[in-house]
Amino acid sequence: MAKTLYSAFFNKEDWAVKEVYSYYSRLVKHVSFEILHDNDLADDVVSETFINLLEKGKVDNDSNFVAYMCASL
Repeated sequence: MAKTLYSAFFNKEDWAVKEVYSYYSRLVKHVSFEILHDNDLADDVVSETFINLLEKGKVDNDSNFVAYMCASL
């Protein structure tokens, strides 16, 4: 993903939040479901993950975004 997208995401610009969510939500849902074995709880984890990401702020560089996201699970 482009650096400007991540910057826009952490600046809480709607278009960027939607794009990042669209790109990563399936991954977060899959990992969450594999751990929890509950669809509703996995959906909750997806929401909470993105809320946590937006509250925490920026990552040092784009390559750390997935690791940063996983740490927010």
